Amino acid sequence: AENFPDENYAREIMQLFSVGLFELNMDGSLVLDSQTGKPIPTYNSDDIMSFARAWTGFSYSKLRGNQEAWGKWGPFGDTLVLNRDSRDWFPKSNLLGGYIGDRYPLCRDLPAKHFLKKGAVYRLLGSRSSPELQRYDEEWEGNATKLELTLDNSGSSALYAALCAAPSSGAACTYPGYVTLDQNLALTTTTGVEQSVDTIRTVKVPDGVSASNGLNIPIYYEYVRPACVESTFLDTNTAKKVNAGRIFSNNIMYNTMCADPRTEAATPICCDTGWETDPTPPHQLTGPSVGSYPTGTCEYHAERRTFDSASLQCNAVGQEQCHPRRLYYESDCATYRDFSRGMVGNFFHWTTAGCMTRAKISYETGQIARVDNPDPDVAGERNRVTIVDDTTMNYFKVVWQNDNNGKPSGLPYNNATCSAISTCYAHTDGCICDTQITDSAVFTDATTDITSKADILNRLHIGAFSPTDVLSDDEMVVLECGITDVVVYKPTAATATTCSNLSSDTIFTVVDDHTGVTHHLKNLQSTVKILNIIGAAADDDAIFRNPVQFISLVEPDLRDMYYETDAVIDHLFHHPSHPPFLALRMLQRFGVSNPSPGYIERVATAYKEGTFNNNNNSIGSGNYGDLSAMVAAILMDRETRSVSLDADPFHGQLREPLLKLTSFFRSMGAQYEIADSAQKFQLLEIGQDVYRSPSVFSFFLPEFQPSGKIGESGLVGPEAMVLTGSTITRLLDGMLSTTKFGITRCHNGWGFSLGRHGCPNVSGDTSLSEGKLNYAPPSAASIDDILDDLSLVLTANRLSANNRAIIKSVVGDYFEWGDVPKAILVAQQLVCMTPEFHTWGAVHDKSVYEQEIVGYTEQSTHTYKAVVYVFLNGGMDSFNLLVPNDNNCVGGKDMYQEYANIRGVVAIPQNDLLTIDATSSNQVCNTFGVHPDLPFVQSLYNSNDAIFFANTGMLNEPLTKNDDWENGMLFAHNHMTRENWLNDPFIAHKGSGVGGRIMDMLRKNGYQTAATTVDGQNTFNKGVPQYSNPAWTVSTRNFELFDYKSSVGATDMLNLIQELNGYSEVDNNIFSDTWTSTVSQALFEYETAKEIDEAISSNSAYNMDHYNGNTPLGSEFRAVAQNMIMRDIRKVDRDMYYVDQGGYDMHREDELDINFSELNGALSDFVTELQRQGIWDDTAIVISSDFGRTLTPNSDGGTDHAWGGNYLLLGGGVKGGRILGTYPEELTDASDLWVRRGRLIPTLPWDAVWSGIANWMGVKGDVDLDFIVPNRRSFDKCSVLFTDEDLFDTFSVPHDATCAVEDGDGDGVPDDLDSCPDTEYWTGAAVDSLGCAAASPTDAPTDAAVTPAPGPMAVASVLDVDSHIFNLGGTLNNAHPPEDLVEGVVNQWYLVLQENAGPPGIQVTPAHGRPSIVQGIRLYAATCCWNRVPGSYKIQGRNTRADAWTTVHETNFCDQDQYPMCKWGSFNTMNTVIHSNATSPDTSLDYVEILFPNTLAFTTYRVTFPTFADNTYYVDRIGSSLPNMILGALELPGEIVY
Repeated sequence: AENFPDENYAREIMQLFSVGLFELNMDGSLVLDSQTGKPIPTYNSDDIMSFARAWTGFSYSKLRGNQEAWGKWGPFGDTLVLNRDSRDWFPKSNLLGGYIGDRYPLCRDLPAKHFLKKGAVYRLLGSRSSPELQRYDEEWEGNATKLELTLDNSGSSALYAALCAAPSSGAACTYPGYVTLDQNLALTTTTGVEQSVDTIRTVKVPDGVSASNGLNIPIYYEYVRPACVESTFLDTNTAKKVNAGRIFSNNIMYNTMCADPRTEAATPICCDTGWETDPTPPHQLTGPSVGSYPTGTCEYHAERRTFDSASLQCNAVGQEQCHPRRLYYESDCATYRDFSRGMVGNFFHWTTAGCMTRAKISYETGQIARVDNPDPDVAGERNRVTIVDDTTMNYFKVVWQNDNNGKPSGLPYNNATCSAISTCYAHTDGCICDTQITDSAVFTDATTDITSKADILNRLHIGAFSPTDVLSDDEMVVLECGITDVVVYKPTAATATTCSNLSSDTIFTVVDDHTGVTHHLKNLQSTVKILNIIGAAADDDAIFRNPVQFISLVEPDLRDMYYETDAVIDHLFHHPSHPPFLALRMLQRFGVSNPSPGYIERVATAYKEGTFNNNNNSIGSGNYGDLSAMVAAILMDRETRSVSLDADPFHGQLREPLLKLTSFFRSMGAQYEIADSAQKFQLLEIGQDVYRSPSVFSFFLPEFQPSGKIGESGLVGPEAMVLTGSTITRLLDGMLSTTKFGITRCHNGWGFSLGRHGCPNVSGDTSLSEGKLNYAPPSAASIDDILDDLSLVLTANRLSANNRAIIKSVVGDYFEWGDVPKAILVAQQLVCMTPEFHTWGAVHDKSVYEQEIVGYTEQSTHTYKAVVYVFLNGGMDSFNLLVPNDNNCVGGKDMYQEYANIRGVVAIPQNDLLTIDATSSNQVCNTFGVHPDLPFVQSLYNSNDAIFFANTGMLNEPLTKNDDWENGMLFAHNHMTRENWLNDPFIAHKGSGVGGRIMDMLRKNGYQTAATTVDGQNTFNKGVPQYSNPAWTVSTRNFELFDYKSSVGATDMLNLIQELNGYSEVDNNIFSDTWTSTVSQALFEYETAKEIDEAISSNSAYNMDHYNGNTPLGSEFRAVAQNMIMRDIRKVDRDMYYVDQGGYDMHREDELDINFSELNGALSDFVTELQRQGIWDDTAIVISSDFGRTLTPNSDGGTDHAWGGNYLLLGGGVKGGRILGTYPEELTDASDLWVRRGRLIPTLPWDAVWSGIANWMGVKGDVDLDFIVPNRRSFDKCSVLFTDEDLFDTFSVPHDATCAVEDGDGDGVPDDLDSCPDTEYWTGAAVDSLGCAAASPTDAPTDAAVTPAPGPMAVASVLDVDSHIFNLGGTLNNAHPPEDLVEGVVNQWYLVLQENAGPPGIQVTPAHGRPSIVQGIRLYAATCCWNRVPGSYKIQGRNTRADAWTTVHETNFCDQDQYPMCKWGSFNTMNTVIHSNATSPDTSLDYVEILFPNTLAFTTYRVTFPTFADNTYYVDRIGSSLPNMILGALELPGEIVY
């Protein structure tokens, strides 16, 4: 199997730390594709694979005695080091349609004696002579016979003086660690080796330092050549063949390749004159003694030269460069070892033979690899090093001449199309073709070809060394050619000193406005044409820009690998999306979760320009990427300091737990008895801890949208991701405990230990703790003095009047009684319980009511069912979960061998697989294998209690690799996790998950539901707000009483916390509201847990002591089982649980066996308990993951992110023993599902699975199923989607009878025959053939004539208060559901616009279910905001989902003079009842009415408002300061058809 680079670091450094998933404008908004209107991904799969190669070769430093030296990976505190032979040496593409290395100079352009030029760098090696950043002969070190380059210390060598760095004449050398030449050094005229070499590797500085034995120890420096790049493909007319290793008597060269003769890449090989025609070997090395170089042919061992210089060196000793027949010797200058060692320990030598670089075209991807074709040796063979021979698979992305992102249509894609090209031949995975390299000038006349410096930056990609540093005045002409900010350097050899007749050697110096970087760009382009490939169009020839690469294939040095790494980092650092990406992340950490676009742009601009100006005071260096300028912009911007923004309900942030805790300790004067105890706190129980991030994604995601007002407003609240019942009560209890007992882990406090001598049991006793709080207000003369100071230090003076009054009423009693310390203590505690302490933003003005969450009061009448969703976090390698275990599959194929071939080191030996029978599953094989560490899963399958879902994943529609499948978020953990949770790709129900929506429909239909997550926060279990179906949490921790030794009484404290976090006013801050609602839910969960704990204590039937759950996953399952056994106390009949197991992101060694072993044991214990409880048949366990993993392994022995995977459904009622979906019939790139490295496009969507599970839980109708799985209509109901009949033994929705019809209300009667389309199927009542309630058996039949239906009836509005409505174009303020718009009362329909959601409006189906004819529109003004009301409308209608929308009418309101909302005018009063009729609106209100003729009748309408009253288009409002539309009421006058 192939091994590919580990993609993890490449993906995450881009996604999380530099540029993000999508291209950004400077204000943080998404850059949209001009053709599709969709966001443009920052990178795609090819980019990930390219950048992954740029991070190869890194490993941990060697172990040493430091405190981080633990575990198998080595010392984490030390920097990584590069391993030359593990690094990928080939070109890498960048994210901007070019190559890593663009704008760097070519190594072939290094100036003569570059090691003496200004800027040359030397690094101290000490007494070791071998270079550290360049290859060297492993036997060189300490070998006295090897020639060394020794500087003249007599005073004639300027280089010696620079390296010696003696402070004064005659003083001893100081030998600096690094030396950078600050000027060009002159050559000596008669002495000194500098004049006779092309380059320096290491240099010996005489004198050295004195050792204890009186001898001098020599000192060595390594020359660090400047960064430069090489062209990957070489001109056939000039390229030379080089060889490494000995040549024996058979005359065969075993390790050859092509090299650029203009680079210092190889050593000379000198032969006697006439070597070409004399057949008697050897024909070289005939100097003073055979086997040694003639005297004077090298200055130092392993000296490198250009080809021309090597030829001159041979000529100087009476010989010439040659194409040798034999090479078998060692000398002072070079060592040539056995050819079998290849490049290891061998250096290449020049030959006079020619060489062609061919292009190998990948059949799978169209990417290119380099294949060398040197002239044959004397024996007629062409033996190349493996990296450039025909078998190479070192493919890289190239920039095609006419389409950076595509490829020519004429590229061969299989052996047949390859063989049809005369200059190509086929080789297994690719087509190898001859090439033609063309180097030419880009601009010929600077005055006519160039309009601005943008032309230069866009078209010139090859850099140059600084002309002023490497060229003298007589070597260049400096020209001003009328191009702003551009200097032109023209070589003196040019025909004239004008701006025309520019050659490819012309250099342009230009400053990039984005980065401020000065670029020296050569007027040169190099292209590679693959010969005889013609595309479909005239300009579709196979021509690509010649790639550049830092690492020479002939001389792969660590130096250049570090240069390449720097270039990759610089590329991400200078990417246009980086400033706004970082600005948003930094702003979120500085207290603003949702900064305005203007704020982001100002901060990003300060970072980009390196300067922030405030009142004529400049902060920053003026250099791109100055963090001081960014921080200054954040802290001093007007949005940071504006008092008015404090009142904005959308401004602010939920404070993260660790910062709250830090603020609490600092403000309350924490003093530690043990100096370092604060470093040892265990804080994960509050949701966050120091240096204990659960993953590279940290504790919460920057894009997390909690349910409630934040999510409904289309905003984010990252910190809400760690707000669970457990973490909140733990944080609050910890602060209460610390005020009473000091700093200790006792009584739910914080500290390193449970006290030094036990736990204190008296409030105020801190003698046994590690520290205490020393808070004392400046003045305690009054309660107000105390509260003033606590409000200042804990809430920044934001304590609301309401909460202040509550606290004062409690604390006042203690103060009046004279117990001032108690008053201070309780005041501390209560202020820390307020939302003002836990959030940033407007003060919390609570209403007179407390938030109250109650459970069910009556026992359910339904039987019990539960779904347990097990999410294997990180991307499970599911093609090692389910493996083809058959050597005779369809067509006689050996599918196991195909699996083993492609999986390589991660393949499971066939004998280890646990066999299962798939004969009845219609799969590619009849026998499959389960991972050997899942024997319990095998047993469930064999007992018909398990179903495998094959090649399953998130899909928007059916796809193959020939479709447009690429998506910027496709392989990102956080986004694919979210997609699995939501199962709503087009966000029909923002902020809700598929599990929560199942519970919503069940609750709506009369079931008593609970959606519960174990120890965490996710979107999977969150429903749509209108159904008021909260998502609960349960903890794996044992129940503990809250507020031990309470200062006010534990019950009173809980009531006070509830009161301090009461319901808020409508316009209150959304972050404060999110905190208070979450606190109320946490307290309810605490009370429920307390009730359960008491029930367990009093009733042994509830006791779970027999259930160990002694692994992390086992403890989660135990918590679920404990919750399930209490279902009668909770009074629920439908449960939805979420548990997860981490550690599946196995980019390194595949440790699936460890995780699966834990999963196997946890499942076994859990199922045993469910069987004991008698609910195994009533429970379904769904096992899923973010995505699948690559079939091909990576170089670290692991796998990378992919797509389709294999998953499980377990349960006693499951119709198991089967594999559903379609297991791939090809596990090779021949499959239509294979994309990039064995990522398989899924064929079974999760929509199918959740549809069937929703049926089993009790949801039947298509309308309800469409709500739960909004994208299910993208797949065929009969061939793809499941019903419960497909998945479970007992079912209510037969598949074949229902899949071909529409049954919106789920009563079993197709919609086109259903006269009662709103049957309540969940009641179980029988219906007749018309879908109506069946007649009672006692009812006598009637022969009465049916009264004809009346004709159309005119109405004030065809819409009614019970209409089914959902919003378009955005999300509503929670306080005003969409129904408010049509209920006949003036309300405030307040829609927040959403990116890419289309124009704002509503889609509505009247509850009467009749066709209606709309003949007008009436809008009634809301209470405010003329510039936020509609300015135009479009009414459309349809009758079935299959129908296209038909436009009924559209026009601009503001053309009507009577419309008061289009000008400054009055508005309507909230809650005013509208008195209108079919012929007249309510003329007492501000309204607009437009009537129009229409005879078309529809059952569903869509009303959208493309513009606002101020004539701005809705798209221009998205992300602005006015991102919402406001309306009072809507009527559609017309007729209802009866």
